[in-house]
Amino acid sequence: MTFSPLWTACLLVVLKSWTVRGLACTTVDDCGWYNDCSSTSQLCECKSGYTLGHNGKDCVNPACDNSRCIQCSANKECYRCMDYIAADSYQCLDSCAVEHYYSFSGNKRGKICPAGSGEEFVLPQVYLIVIIVLGSCVVLILVLGIAFCCRIKKMK
Repeated sequence: MTFSPLWTACLLVVLKSWTVRGLACTTVDDCGWYNDCSSTSQLCECKSGYTLGHNGKDCVNPACDNSRCIQCSANKECYRCMDYIAADSYQCLDSCAVEHYYSFSGNKRGKICPAGSGEEFVLPQVYLIVIIVLGSCVVLILVLGIAFCCRIKKMK
């Protein structure tokens, strides 16, 4: 099996920039939330008391109840998430159904998913609409079927 020079170069860049401890870095800007660039190892390392999150870049406060929550308040409300945070709650989301916006201050920071548009809001609403439409169709078919049967019996 042979690999193209471009594929090999890409693989080397990825392997060189990623380690078990974190991303390779030259400045703190190369690292994520609560993640510093170590001057000795040139690797992003989490600050004391934080653990590396699933995205491999941001460090998570273990005191927060949600593994996607990077930073939370004393009452466990998340105000900084790895991916998205719902604007109308303190929930972390994997994705946002509509265009998100950024906030760098206030009680929610990062990629904000507008009110009522997060993944946890859209899917149940879609399921509910589908169930209502299908249920209405079944009821309509039953009513029409009964009416048709009654009409045929009257004709005999």
